[in-house]
Amino acid sequence: LLIKSNILKSKNRIIIVCLLCALASILLNIVFILSFNYSDNFYNYKESLNGPDITYLYIDLSKTTTKIDLTSIIMEDDSVQDVEINETLYCHGESEFGDGSILKLFSLYSESNYKDIKVNQFEILEKDDSITSGIYLSYIYKAAQNYKINDKIKLTISNDEYEYTIKGFYNNITTGTINCVDVSYILTDDLYDDLLIKLDSLYRISVICKEGVDVDLATRNISKSILEKYPNLYLNHSQTILDTYNSRYSNAKLFQTILLVSSILIILILLVMVAIVLSNYVRSNIAN
Repeated sequence: LLIKSNILKSKNRIIIVCLLCALASILLNIVFILSFNYSDNFYNYKESLNGPDITYLYIDLSKTTTKIDLTSIIMEDDSVQDVEINETLYCHGESEFGDGSILKLFSLYSESNYKDIKVNQFEILEKDDSITSGIYLSYIYKAAQNYKINDKIKLTISNDEYEYTIKGFYNNITTGTINCVDVSYILTDDLYDDLLIKLDSLYRISVICKEGVDVDLATRNISKSILEKYPNLYLNHSQTILDTYNSRYSNAKLFQTILLVSSILIILILLVMVAIVLSNYVRSNIAN
C-alpha cells in the first residue's frame, strides 16, 4: 500500500524512470542489432563479391615465379576450394583523408585489369565515364570524408606526390577500408602506365577455403608449401577473413561497447534511484 501510495504521489519521478527505461531498452536493441546485422551483412557481402578466406601478399625477389606454378602448389592443399593470383603495383604511400592523411601499403590496379578479377572482386558503386583520366577510391572516402566524383585528391607514391581527379568509388571485401593492411586504388590506364617503371609488382593471392576448414591452419600450411618451393618469394603479409572482419568493423565494435556500457549504467542508476526513493518513503511513513 505504501509503494502504491508513493507511486500515485510521485508521477514526475515515475515519468523519469520510464524514460530512462525506454532509453536503456533502445540502447540495448541497437547493441543487439549491431552484433547480428554487421556480422550477417559482412559475410553476405563476402559471398556476393566472392571474397577470399585467406589473402597473401607476396613479392617475387627472383622474378622467376609464375602464376601457374603458384596456383598449382596452392590447389594441392586439401583445404583449398579456389584460388586466384593477381599482379598489382605496390608501394608504401600517403593519401589525403579529410583534414589529415593515411599512411598505408598501396595496391594499385589499372581500370582495364581489375574487371578480370574473379576472387575478391571489386564492386564499382559510382563512376563518371566522362572522366578519361582519374582514380577510383574506396567508398570509405565518400562515406567518412564526403569526397565526391570530380574532386581532386593528392597521393604520395614512392616519395613522389600526385594529384588525381576522382572518377569513382569502389568497394572490396579486403581492401575497401583504411583499417585493413593495405588499401587499393584503381587508376585509369594512362595513369597506371606512368607508374609501371617506378614501382615493383606484388602478387595478391586470394584463397577460398572449403567449408569447415580451420582457416588459420590452412594459412600456415599454404605459406609453408609456397616458401619450400620458392624461397625467394618474400611474404609481405597474410590475412584471414577473421582479420578482415575485425579490421573493417573495429570502429563499430567500439561504438557497440560504448552503447552497452551506457545502457548498463542507466539500468544501475534506475535500480539505485528506485531503491532509495522507496526506502526513504517507507522510513518516513513506517509509523502509519
